[in-house]
Amino acid sequence: MKASRVFERMLENSIKSMGLERELGLQGSARVRGPQRDKQPDCSNSPRTLPAGRTTQSPSMVVEVADSEGQSQVDADARWWLENLDGDVKIALTIPIQNGDKRDCHLKVGGRRSPDQNRPA
Repeated sequence: MKASRVFERMLENSIKSMGLERELGLQGSARVRGPQRDKQPDCSNSPRTLPAGRTTQSPSMVVEVADSEGQSQVDADARWWLENLDGDVKIALTIPIQNGDKRDCHLKVGGRRSPDQNRPA
């Protein structure tokens, strides 16, 4: 089973255990149209109720797995998600697979700061 699918199941189980299954929509690997190209994550999700002004076009979180692609390509994909969809993607999670061993993987999380987080306290 693909690492992204395993992660998606783990996330879904965690969400259910917290009673939040009606809050988060799992979108799988739905293709997203970007400004200069289309992109398809390994899996993605968004809140079921979106903030005002937000469309359903882009997910809030994407997962990219480095199994067939190299880590540098997956890191570039994560940056693309964070930089090209008007800030809709808040979290880009990468799962690097070490030496082809799907039992030995680590999560890397990248995200965008909100404008409020960039201001000094």
